[in-house]
Amino acid sequence: MNNILGTRISTRRFDLLKAYLYIGTAIASSFWLVSFYIDSYYLRFLFTICVALCFTSLYFLYRKPKVARMIFVIDYFITVIVCTPLIGKEGMFDIFYGFYFLLITLLFSFRKEKKHIIFFFVITSIAWVSLIAWNYVGLNLAEIAPENASKYFYPITFLGNFIFLSSTLVSFSQKNSRYSKIVNDKKNEALKILKLKNIFLNAINEEIREPLNSIIGLTHILKENNPRKDQEEYLKSLNSSGVSLLELFTNVININTLESKKVSLNNSSTDLNALIANIVQIHKTACGQKNVNLTAKINPKFPKILIDHVRYQQILNNLVSNAVKFTNEGAISIKIKIKKKTKNTITFSTNVIDSGIGISKDKLGLIWQNFTQASNSTSRLYGGSGLGLPIVKNIIKSMGGEIQVESTPNKGSHFYFDITANLDKPKKLRIRKNKKAKKSNAIASQEITNKRILVTDDNKINILVLKKILEKENAIVEEAYNGLEAVEAAKAIKYDLIIMDLNMPIMSGEKAIENIRKFNKNIPIIIITASNSFNLEDFKNQNISYTIRKPFVPKDLLQNVKKAILS
Repeated sequence: MNNILGTRISTRRFDLLKAYLYIGTAIASSFWLVSFYIDSYYLRFLFTICVALCFTSLYFLYRKPKVARMIFVIDYFITVIVCTPLIGKEGMFDIFYGFYFLLITLLFSFRKEKKHIIFFFVITSIAWVSLIAWNYVGLNLAEIAPENASKYFYPITFLGNFIFLSSTLVSFSQKNSRYSKIVNDKKNEALKILKLKNIFLNAINEEIREPLNSIIGLTHILKENNPRKDQEEYLKSLNSSGVSLLELFTNVININTLESKKVSLNNSSTDLNALIANIVQIHKTACGQKNVNLTAKINPKFPKILIDHVRYQQILNNLVSNAVKFTNEGAISIKIKIKKKTKNTITFSTNVIDSGIGISKDKLGLIWQNFTQASNSTSRLYGGSGLGLPIVKNIIKSMGGEIQVESTPNKGSHFYFDITANLDKPKKLRIRKNKKAKKSNAIASQEITNKRILVTDDNKINILVLKKILEKENAIVEEAYNGLEAVEAAKAIKYDLIIMDLNMPIMSGEKAIENIRKFNKNIPIIIITASNSFNLEDFKNQNISYTIRKPFVPKDLLQNVKKAILS
């Protein structure tokens, strides 16, 4: 943009300035034409100067804006002096002086030059009022004869201003049309880039989760095979690195999802006691390495609720992981408190309290920003991407809650939020005929010995991991490497359970499930996938028992396998 007296003005203000100059030129031109019918050489001369100055200012506006402004200020004051004696005279369009009166403010930056605006405004006002009050005549100006005013002045002034105003409106319309096209083109380009980014992230999501699943799974298998003392340390480090990488990548994918669309919630029956126990188990090792005591407090009789347990677990995982990261000694506590309970709903608070480094009050606002931590030194000392808490905030908001934080430097932090959820009220119609379904409390201790399980995945390492985990529980495991092989195997052999990946060659897992359901409606099927775009609603008619995300925790896998077989 053009630099005027060391300041910058916007394109819109620049165009507005030109429009006012056009109008001013029209007025001066009209006065100049009318001056031929006024018996005053002085008036003709002054009007001619006004016109010349307007055009000169308009020329320099494109070439040298600084000079243009100086010229226009001079022109402005000459116009005030010349036009003042004519105010109230027949044939004068007094309202048009307002354009010149306001124009001076457009020549300056409102943000940077308020003093200049006030100065010129006050000086001009004083000059104008003073000249009128003193009945200033000046330079032997003659009055316009009424017949000349009606015959020449009115038509010329009206026509001149109409032409210039119309031209200005057309000019603005063309500019708006051009700018709108530019904006729309930029918008479409941005949407295209965003779409490509989402496609790329969804594609790379599976490509990264698959090998991560292998790393974490094989690490678990090696840990179960009585490693040496030194090997245990290596395996712990390997597992910790894999989990950290998974957490970082999951946060990147999630923040991309949250930015592109509203979080979709898939509410299902959730046992909060079991979920909290699982959270403690996940972070127990990391806390043990730092000698931090991790505890959880929840009413053992807390009722089952309808909530998106995946999202809620993600919230707690991020909060607890954050607490572990910034707590070097002391304790971390998870507390679930019932605040209000009605016939159909329950409102409860979730609290994560740590005795870590804390956050100063002036930094509390920063922790909710993407890729931001309380300070650069925090990132260097403790690591992290700065994505966990923004994700937590967005998910809680989608659940109808709002996260709060209280923190004191060197004493710790307390994150808490309230959520209202519907109570899960099982109906008799929802209870399966199978009597074993009533033994849910004993599921964890059930064996899957000699149960025949078909594992379907195009990744040989993933199949190896699944086989080792299941065979350790004495299950009979067979494998298929694409959907077509799974369908043929399910036709030939009666399995107790099928574990199905979705993204496979020849025939996808989704198509394979559809074909299997044509001849076997009851066999339990567990979907195991690394896809970020997976939606259980797409399988609502396929009687899917459970879904597991890669990479998975072996304990969770076994628990879901046992539940599926017993159901």
